[in-house]
Amino acid sequence: MVPSLRLASLLLSLLPLAACHPTWVQPTESGAQLGAATQAPQPEPPAPWTPPPGWRTSDRPHFEATLAALDATAPRTPDPAALELLTELAGDPVRNELALRAALLLATLDHPRADAALAELLEAREPRPSRPADAALCVAAARLGLSPFAAELDLVPRLEALCQDGAPHPDLEVRVECARSALIQGSTAPVDFLLRVLRLGTPLGLERDGAWRDATTTTWSRHRAGEALADLLGIRTPYNGDASLAAREVAALELERLVHESRAKSE
Repeated sequence: MVPSLRLASLLLSLLPLAACHPTWVQPTESGAQLGAATQAPQPEPPAPWTPPPGWRTSDRPHFEATLAALDATAPRTPDPAALELLTELAGDPVRNELALRAALLLATLDHPRADAALAELLEAREPRPSRPADAALCVAAARLGLSPFAAELDLVPRLEALCQDGAPHPDLEVRVECARSALIQGSTAPVDFLLRVLRLGTPLGLERDGAWRDATTTTWSRHRAGEALADLLGIRTPYNGDASLAAREVAALELERLVHESRAKSE
C-alpha cells in the first residue's frame, strides 16, 4: 500500500555572508610591509527546499521519480511556507491522492519538523471512514516508525497513545500502523492490542474480546498486525488475513504463544 522509502530531509533559514574587510598588520621591524589578511569566500548555503513544479498533477510514475530523486539527495532545509502547505494538504479528507502525495513528500524529507507535522496530523484523530481516505495517515504512521528523531519528538509514548485503548485513533488501519511503528521504535506496549486485532471476526475473538470492532473491512489491518508481531519475534508470519476463520484462529494462537514465550525469556 505504501512504498518503502528511506525518506530524506529539511531545515530552515539562510545566513547572509559577512563582508570580508582587510586587516592591516602593524610592522614590527624596520622594513616590514603592510599587508591585508583576507578570508576565503564561504560557500553559500543551498536554497530552502520546495516541492518541484507539477508534483500535484504529474502522473504517478513521474511522481514516484520525484520521490526517488528527493530520497537520493542530501538533506535540505525546507521552505516554511512549503512545509505548512504540505501539512495542510496531507490532512485533506476528500482529495485522497493529493493528501497521499503530500504525506509522502513530508515522509521523504527526513526532517524533525516534517515528522512533527505528521505526528500532529495523526494526533488530530480525525476519522477516515472511506478506505482510500486513510492512505495519507497510514503513510504518516509508517514514517514515524523509521524516524531518527523519535527521542527528540517523544514519539514512542505518542504512538502508544494513538494505538492503545483510551483515546486511540478512530481508524483501525491507522491505529494498527501506529502500533507497528511503536514496536519498531522499541515499545512492546501495543503487543496485546495487535493480538486482539488478529482475533477480529473469529469465534475466538468474540469469546475473548467481545464485538469491539466491526470486522467487515479488517483484512489489511489483521494481516499488518500479523506482520508486525512476526517482525518483532524475528519470524515469518504464520498469519494470512485472507485465510479461513479456523486457520486465522490457529495462526493467532500460535503468535500469541510465541509472544508469551518471548516475554518469559526476557523476564
